[in-house]
Amino acid sequence: PLNPRVVHTPSMLLAAMDLVGVERAVLLQGPFYGYCNSYVGDAITDFSQRLVGAIAMDPWKDGRRAFERAHQAAVTARVFKLEFSEHTGLAGLHREAILNEEAVAWLWDELEVRKLVLVVDLGHIGGLGYQTEAVRALAVSHPALRVVVAHLGQPNPSVVRGREERRLWLDQIALGILDNVWFDTASLPNYFAHEPSYRGLDRCLRWAIDTIGPEKLMWGSDIPATLPTATYHQLYEVIAERLDFLDASSQRGVFGETALKVFWGG
Repeated sequence: PLNPRVVHTPSMLLAAMDLVGVERAVLLQGPFYGYCNSYVGDAITDFSQRLVGAIAMDPWKDGRRAFERAHQAAVTARVFKLEFSEHTGLAGLHREAILNEEAVAWLWDELEVRKLVLVVDLGHIGGLGYQTEAVRALAVSHPALRVVVAHLGQPNPSVVRGREERRLWLDQIALGILDNVWFDTASLPNYFAHEPSYRGLDRCLRWAIDTIGPEKLMWGSDIPATLPTATYHQLYEVIAERLDFLDASSQRGVFGETALKVFWGG
């Protein structure tokens, strides 16, 4: 099923989840329409048994007060989403910004104290936002802060073909060796959509698992943005088929149990 209108309400999401058999979901927001903290707050209040949500704001521009307003708008949120990609996020707006610089050090302290999970999208390999060492520094200095790097570090066919791209990507994947860093697999089919049978995705998933183990991966879809590439069910199948070599326990982790631990604390 596709949605013919350019909307994707919580009820539409839940209907898709029910069709596929997904029990719970994490709502992450990007800055495409501005920050939608109140909207997220309403969704996770109305469907608190099935959805957790992320607040978002620009810590370089707006600071602590904006963070407080965002959190008040979605007071039950368990996640802070930082879109730090270059093309569509804050690294493009603040081109000199460094994630572990003093100007935003207060944010990581707040997230750690409030027990909010940090989900960070670092953008394409080699971009301004691809700050692997900065993420490592803030994760090490805030050991109680749970950090999720979005999109498995954004691998693409160049990771398979090029040594430098592969090195940069594997350096980022190695963040998962830290106890408090995980990765989601959202949008991966998009990055390999122009290859027959998503060729190359298998190798990247296996490289990641060889580096940090399946216990550091969580399946994600990134719908509705990814629906032009595949249906919700297909987005699941693409990853599930490539991870069928894992034992049953590891598969349960990737497809739910790790997310329950990271986002629900269970």
